[in-house]
Amino acid sequence: MLKVENLSLSMIHGTSDDGVEACESFIFLNHVNTGIIVPVCWLELAVLLEDGRYLILATDENPFEQTLEILLVDLQEGVQERIGLFIIYHDGSLENVNVYDSCIEFSYFSTEVWRLSVSKNKRYRLPPRGLWAMGLNAFRFHRFMHVCLLRYK
Repeated sequence: MLKVENLSLSMIHGTSDDGVEACESFIFLNHVNTGIIVPVCWLELAVLLEDGRYLILATDENPFEQTLEILLVDLQEGVQERIGLFIIYHDGSLENVNVYDSCIEFSYFSTEVWRLSVSKNKRYRLPPRGLWAMGLNAFRFHRFMHVCLLRYK
């Protein structure tokens, strides 16, 4: 895993005033539009995986309930997987980011530490239980990404 600076987002439109329509952005790589649209506005972190896929950590425009969206993107296939971390009526800020060879560790809501790992193939994983700050956007047992709460201080 390698943190990269050559990936960016360009907002197509923001969240509508009534909150019905979410913001959307194009992914740009080396200032070239990839044609991939993602449901986020602000890029927090982009990481290149050794197999050529990208992990994108981004946020939306909601100031009262800011979700950290974690997207696994293949430039040929588009978004392969999406996970959202959120707490109702709570905002967050991505901090204490450490990128390792096999995982990323970060804090978002407070002083908690999250670990995110990605496998090359989908693996059977039970849905997380008891995580007060996690919402999977698509319920499935086979996933590429694995997010766990390491510690809450």
